[in-house]
Amino acid sequence: MGIGILFSNSNRVFAQKQYPVIFKEQHRILKKLKRKEKLVGLALQISIADSLVYQDYLGYANKAEKQKVDSTTVFRLASISKAITAATLAVLVNEGIMELDKSVHEYIPYFPKKNYPILIRQLAFHTGGIRSYRGNEFMLNESRSIREGINLFINDSLEYQPGTKFLYSTFGFNLISLAIQEETKTPFEEIVQQKLIKPLALEHVYHNISDIPNANLTSFYQKTKSKKVREAKPVENFYKLGGGGFYANVSDILSFGNSWRNNSIVLNPIKKQFVSKQRIDDKAISYGLGWEIGTDQFNRPYYGHSGGGVGASTYLLIYPNEELVISFLANTNCNSLITREYLALIVQSIVSNRDI
Repeated sequence: MGIGILFSNSNRVFAQKQYPVIFKEQHRILKKLKRKEKLVGLALQISIADSLVYQDYLGYANKAEKQKVDSTTVFRLASISKAITAATLAVLVNEGIMELDKSVHEYIPYFPKKNYPILIRQLAFHTGGIRSYRGNEFMLNESRSIREGINLFINDSLEYQPGTKFLYSTFGFNLISLAIQEETKTPFEEIVQQKLIKPLALEHVYHNISDIPNANLTSFYQKTKSKKVREAKPVENFYKLGGGGFYANVSDILSFGNSWRNNSIVLNPIKKQFVSKQRIDDKAISYGLGWEIGTDQFNRPYYGHSGGGVGASTYLLIYPNEELVISFLANTNCNSLITREYLALIVQSIVSNRDI
C-alpha cells in the first residue's frame, strides 16, 4: 500500500492516494490548538513508514515583520535535546565508549563525590538525585561552557539517594553531556555531529544560535501570567546543550525520529533499553533513558519527548505500531499536555482513515 502523489493546499500537504481528502480535519484541529494556546507560529510534519503524509505551517516566525513559518524555519528544541543526547549516548554505548552503569564520577573526576554513586543510567532516567532549576536559572542569559554550567549545582547535596525517586532534571543531562565530552576528549557538540547529525544528514540542527541564518531563525514569544503574548527575553542555553540547547527545523526532527524508529541509529537490545519504561521499587515509570513513554487518549502507545522553553513548545512523538512520527515545533510557550492531546487527535484522524 504505497503513498501517492502529494497534493498541496496553501501550506498543507497530504498524501491523497492512501488517505481520503481529510487534511481539512487536521488543519481544523491544528488551528484550534494554535488559537487555544495563543501560539504565534508553528510547524507540523507527520510521516508514516518514513513517508511524509501531512505537513502544516501556521502563523508567523516573526510577527512584527509578517514573516510566515515554513519548513525552513528553525526553532528552539528545548527538551527534545534530551532525545538527541540519548540517541548519541546509545551510539556510544553500542561502540563500547560509554557504559550506562558506570559512575559519573569515573567520567568526571572533578565532580565532587556525593553520599552515593550516581550512574549514567540514573541520570538518563532522572533518578540520579540531581536537582532541577531554582529561582531564575531557567532564564539565564550568560555565556557558559558545558563544563562551566555544572557550577550551578556542583556543590549541592543530592535531592535523594540515586535510584529511589524520579525527579525530572535538565541538570542531570548536563552531566551526561559533560561525561561524554570528558570520555571522548572531544567537545560534546562535535561528538553529536560525528555520531548523529552527519551520519543522518541532519543539515539544520544547530548548537549555536549564531550559526543559524537570520532568514530561517524564528523569533521567540512568551505568554505572560495574564495570557498576553510578547517577545521573549533572550536566554543563553549552550551550557545545557544536552538537556535543552539545540535548535532545528521541523523536517530534521522528523528525519531524526524516523531514523530512531527504523533502527538506523542503533539496533535492539540497546535501543530497547532506552525506550522501555524504567522501574523504581518495581513500579513502572513513564520514562526510559532520555525518552518519554506513554499511551494517548485513544490507547495508542507512543514514545518521544516534549519540550518547553523560553519561546518554545515542541514535541517529537513516535507511534511504533502505526510506524508514525510527529514533529511539532512552536515559537511560543504552551501547555504540553494540551498540545499532546491535540496531536493525538490529528493522529486519530489520519490513522482511522488509513485504509478507506
